[in-house]
Amino acid sequence: MLKKLVLLTLCVFFPAILAWNSPAVAQEDLRLQELQVRLWPEYDRAALLVILEGVLADTVSFPVTISLRIPARVPAPFVVAALPAPTSTSIDEVEYENAAAGEWRTITFQAGGPRFQLEYYDSLARQGDARAPSFTWPGDYAVDSLLIQLQQPPHTDSLSITPQLPQARVSSSDNLTYHTGTFGPLAAGETFTIQVQYTRSEDALTADLLSALQAGGNTATSGSAPVAGQNSTFGQTEILITAAVAVVSFLLGAASMRLAINWQARRRPARK
Repeated sequence: MLKKLVLLTLCVFFPAILAWNSPAVAQEDLRLQELQVRLWPEYDRAALLVILEGVLADTVSFPVTISLRIPARVPAPFVVAALPAPTSTSIDEVEYENAAAGEWRTITFQAGGPRFQLEYYDSLARQGDARAPSFTWPGDYAVDSLLIQLQQPPHTDSLSITPQLPQARVSSSDNLTYHTGTFGPLAAGETFTIQVQYTRSEDALTADLLSALQAGGNTATSGSAPVAGQNSTFGQTEILITAAVAVVSFLLGAASMRLAINWQARRRPARK
């Protein structure tokens, strides 16, 4: 009788002990309160830069294991980062597992808090001057609110987005046009695809054009936005002042977008 009682006690408490000592717990009912997807075609590579920024629901217990799928044609993500603890204010790059199966590659990592970020470069379909980047959310988790943002490359014509991103604004920090739209909620397993088409007669990358701005060259523009240095109504002094203000604004804007990652946590090669 005593032996049976001991065995019964072990069966009840041993799984709980294992779960308690586990470094992270995978939760089948994991839900994202918000998912932001930033799509930057031809930014600093002749490819599509995809930036996923997620906020987990407040019902999630930490630490937690997160698994996200990216296209299998992408050999590895460029950044995988997460909060080390629920009370942390900045996210750090973390170790991850990389497993490909079929058309998807699963990236698995642990998060100690509700925020995470994943970046990767995807191929960009192109035929002549026509470009056709696209993105698919494979429905890894339920999402309460999905925000899509498209950074329009400079000197772009005939832009079309399906589904439409109704809000469009020119950023004061870099003079680029950003198209945004909010969708959802999405259930777990529900996919979401956005397709973009545009034409562009040059191959200059957005980051290179912004670097030229820092060097005192022309201001990067999107569509028909004015180019500093080409307006005859500006005097030389006004041009220099405008360029200086634009450089500072761009640097502050870029810093604010990338400040979420604690870059000093781990050194990594610069984008090429």
